[in-house]
Formats: sequence, structure tokens, C-alpha cells
Amino acid sequence: MSHCAIQIRDAIVALVTGLTTTGTRVFKSPIYPLAANALPGIVVMLGPETLRSIELPRIYERKRSIDVIPCAQDNADLDGALAQSGVEIEGVLGMADGPWKTLVLTSIDPNLDTSGAEPVGQLRMRYEAMYYTRDGSPSTFE
Repeated sequence: MSHCAIQIRDAIVALVTGLTTTGTRVFKSPIYPLAANALPGIVVMLGPETLRSIELPRIYERKRSIDVIPCAQDNADLDGALAQSGVEIEGVLGMADGPWKTLVLTSIDPNLDTSGAEPVGQLRMRYEAMYYTRDGSPSTFE
């Protein structure tokens, strides 16, 4: 079984797949910028994690950042296109049950990626998932 963080990422990917604006164009941690035919799309990737031992035998409280990043290429209203994706993502994840104890939106950071042939707008939505594991069992939720 995969690490709990991967299970959380995969649950988020499943929840944001099929949204009106982005459809099935949802990607796990791509290395390169999304191609034009993948836009509008969503990238879901793991961020940093903090751990705190809360009891013995050791149980860890873990807080993992997960970035959910809608990407769009809309020369007429890029802000509007990204905002619409953001509304859809918040609507789904704000009410979602998953393997986490809590899932909280902690920040939203707009960005313009100019590394590809055409500029691509991004809206980095950082969520924090809190969950628990036992020492030596990072693939099993407590």
C-alpha cells in the first residue's frame, strides 16, 4: 500500500476529476508545464509535511500540504477563467470526506507561467490535510 500522503493526493485527484471547467484534465505532479491541449486543467501535487508525536507508543499527527493548481490559457479573461476553476474546486473539496481528519484551504496564490509557448495562468490553492499514523506504519491511517 502507498504512503498515506499519496492516498490523500489520489483522493483529491478523484474529487476534482470531472469538474465542469476542467473535466478529466487532472494531473498528478507533472514535471513540465501543461500542454495547450491539457488546458484548462488541474495539477495536484504534494507539498511539505510536518509531524508531531502525540502519544506513546508513538502516534504521529501529520499535516501535509497539497497544492491544487488550476491552470488556464484565456487571453480574454484569464482571472475569470481561474476564478471559475477555483470556485468549482472549493465547492468540491470544502464539503468532501476523505481519508484525512481535516482538509483546510490555507492560501491561494495566482501566478503567470511564461515558460511555455503561450503564457499559462495558475491559481495555486494550498490545502492542509491533517491525519494520523502509527510509528513504523506510514501507509495506514490511525
